[in-house]
Amino acid sequence: MRRRSFSAIAVSSAVYLALGALGAALSPAEAARGEADTLAIGGSVTEIVYALGQEHRLVARDTTSTYPPEATALPDVGYMRALSPEGVLSVGPDLIVSEEGAGPPETLAVLEEAAIPFVTVPGAFTAEGVAAKIRAVGDALDASEAAETLAAEVADEIEAASARAAAHADAPKRVLFILSAQGGRLMGAATTTAPPRSSSLPAGSTRLRASRATSRSRTRPQPPPRPT
Repeated sequence: MRRRSFSAIAVSSAVYLALGALGAALSPAEAARGEADTLAIGGSVTEIVYALGQEHRLVARDTTSTYPPEATALPDVGYMRALSPEGVLSVGPDLIVSEEGAGPPETLAVLEEAAIPFVTVPGAFTAEGVAAKIRAVGDALDASEAAETLAAEVADEIEAASARAAAHADAPKRVLFILSAQGGRLMGAATTTAPPRSSSLPAGSTRLRASRATSRSRTRPQPPPRPT
């Protein structure tokens, strides 16, 4: 049984690496796709690529990359936390730029064996972290100068928004992020997830708290105060 299992793993790895080699062999056909050579994984990464004017570099994107709308015309390799080697290698990327948290580890291991450069962009929910993410994407795409300009513009916008929020610090906005409403069940973003933490840059408080049992995927609304 163990010998058969090891053989299956070896065959699977060989198939995945063959797909990677096929992508490399087809790279002369890059003339047909222009300069497109990069797979963007993560909605923020894809948005930054477009903001830098580097969208011509994109050969594909992941399911979370839905903005700007024209990004949805790109091939979709799947959800960033559940990527398959076949899906990634089938688009023949020469570079992968990804948010933190992409996976699973087995897929990343196969991509490493296929020798495809993989750049992980640090995630953060501060103004400095946003600027660092922009610079990281710019460096990966050899667009450092444009990234510095964009990072400065975004920093100014965040500072201006923070100033406006400070003027109303006595009455912070109450923010509710609805992630899904399928099947009549609402799923929202709790305090430890990216949207509420990002919204707290200027000001605001989320109205959801994470359920202890499933804090990563489900949330429960705080009960409203009872009328007196």
